[in-house]
Amino acid sequence: MKIIQVCPTYFPAIGGIATHVKELSEILVNKGHEVEVVCTYSSHKLPEKEIINGVKITRFWAFAPREAYYFSPAMYFYLRGQEYDVIHAHNYHSFQALFAALAKKNRFIFTPHTFGFSKSLIKNILHKLYKPLGSYIFNSADKIISTAQFERNWLLKTFKIPESKLVYIPLPINSVATLHKKQDRSTIKIAYFGRLSSEKNIKVLISAFKPVKEKYKNSGLFIAGEGPLRKNLEDYGKNVDGVSFLGRLSQSDLNNFIDDIDIFVLPSRFEVSPRAVIEAMSRGIPVVTTPVGELPQIFQDGKDCLFTKIDDPCDMAEKIIWLIENKKQAIKIGQAGRIIVENRYDINNVISEYLQIYNAKNDCNNSGAFHS
Repeated sequence: MKIIQVCPTYFPAIGGIATHVKELSEILVNKGHEVEVVCTYSSHKLPEKEIINGVKITRFWAFAPREAYYFSPAMYFYLRGQEYDVIHAHNYHSFQALFAALAKKNRFIFTPHTFGFSKSLIKNILHKLYKPLGSYIFNSADKIISTAQFERNWLLKTFKIPESKLVYIPLPINSVATLHKKQDRSTIKIAYFGRLSSEKNIKVLISAFKPVKEKYKNSGLFIAGEGPLRKNLEDYGKNVDGVSFLGRLSQSDLNNFIDDIDIFVLPSRFEVSPRAVIEAMSRGIPVVTTPVGELPQIFQDGKDCLFTKIDDPCDMAEKIIWLIENKKQAIKIGQAGRIIVENRYDINNVISEYLQIYNAKNDCNNSGAFHS
């Protein structure tokens, strides 16, 4: 089967969607399918064509103000000329899905990865203007995959999608074979990895780290990733001792970085299904996170993770300090989170759901969904 995955950015870009498409594409290749990823680049020059782990990658330059929207008409004309069995577009908040819908020749699958709203007035206005085009994408799709139940409910309400057209599949990740083992060192490593953008709310994490550093001089906050706010955040972080920005890491360096974390923190205002949290949990790392997206429906506060209030650095600092001071409980929380991730999110458990959707011939009779 020839499958085209369409997304804004792809490896070596760091981000939940880019990593999701990479892992999905590579496991499909391992199962004998031909996979091409069609994506864009903007600020970082990358090869226009290359093959990574058996996946063919084709990139187009895009106009992407503040690393958003990724407008690239050349991608549309390329997609229109391709032959394929399935085209699978990712991300409602960029033009790639619209290009895929307009170029549709055969089976079209859409994963929107949308939280449905923004605290930015300008973005909300743009989303309203974009809604008619968004409706066209949803109407064109043969099947729509939601990675969170609350996202599924919002899509049904907002776009009046037939329930038979929409399926819920948890965001799949590659599980790690061994539990997280910290290197023998004296530093308490608190970390975030992912996109450096406004919704991630990194300034709150930096502010929360200040009282942690005052109490534990051997602690450090390590932030890995790229994004439109990196320079602004680096300037803000200069006011707090112990904050380090690592920038974009290679996949192997990122894996080593994650394996060496003591506590992972996600301060986001909103998410769908935050991949970084799931990746950290897959290593057995204790997590402090805001109760965003589907997390409150899946994980229990105090048992599988610690939930912290949104935009509250004091509460976040208290949760981080509690994990530092209660090591045995922190280990139990990390292990409990890992068990849930293994059972629910392992890509080997959900890949059959994707193949069923890709292979389905009659969607009226193939409306299956993931059952937790």
